[in-house]
Amino acid sequence: NRSIEGTGLGLTICHRLAQLMGGNISVESEYGKGSTFIVVVPQEVVDSSPVGDFEKAYMDEKKSKSGAYEGASFTAPTAKILSVDDNEINLLLLEALLKTTEANITSVGSGQEMLDCIAKEHYDLIFLDHMMPGMDGIETLRRAREMEGDPLKGTPVIVLTANAIAGNREKYIGAGFAEYLSKPIDPPKLEEMMIKFLPPEKVKIR
Repeated sequence: NRSIEGTGLGLTICHRLAQLMGGNISVESEYGKGSTFIVVVPQEVVDSSPVGDFEKAYMDEKKSKSGAYEGASFTAPTAKILSVDDNEINLLLLEALLKTTEANITSVGSGQEMLDCIAKEHYDLIFLDHMMPGMDGIETLRRAREMEGDPLKGTPVIVLTANAIAGNREKYIGAGFAEYLSKPIDPPKLEEMMIKFLPPEKVKIR
């Protein structure tokens, strides 16, 4: 599953880096509840002068971020959107972000389910995850384009990817996607793309 979930080297690399700095990483974990990783790196105190209230600064920043996005600036109650991702949490997150748009959202967990959906119904916009088991996003889009009757005619497909590196946009555009959206999803960017790609007559600015 390394092409989907990674190889698991991240923690090993971090552990080695901590050791090289004379520190260590430990973990406290409870199955089904979660894990806490603790990094300890010894540092020399070069100046004992107070540098500020870190807890207050953290809470102020957290508060400002929590109020940064209060919902979409538009509604699209007649728009039909298809969300495709093998990760249920990602599907729920996208549904939550799109809730204030009032759009009709269908969520499915595989490329094959997407093909089954577009064979039965037309969607105004599709969000399609790239890295999925079985058919990935690129293969799913290719097969959709080959379906009889061209069910994707007039439907922009936006690829969702955690690999937002230089050159990838060109690769996705070349594969037939209208645009790409990097993970974790940035709500204002998501809103911008919806306004851009949904039919204008279905978007009502608040």
